[in-house]
Amino acid sequence: MYEGKEKRLALIEELLIVAKIPNLPENEAEDVLLKEHEEKFRDAMYEGLQGEVIAETLDELSKKLVRYTEEKRIQEKV
Repeated sequence: MYEGKEKRLALIEELLIVAKIPNLPENEAEDVLLKEHEEKFRDAMYEGLQGEVIAETLDELSKKLVRYTEEKRIQEKV
């Protein structure tokens, strides 16, 4: 269901872009659309990289917290 919503949203955005393009020759309109697609692709790449970095950082912090908790528990027993 969510995928369908995303697909429709992408089509609506593309239609809005096309509607904003004044009466340009077809090749210039295609260039504008191509630039928009490249920008979206670039943004998606950055978001993917950012997500990976955040996931790795949270994983490392989680492991450090577990280690710290274990060390504290051991120190309390000693």
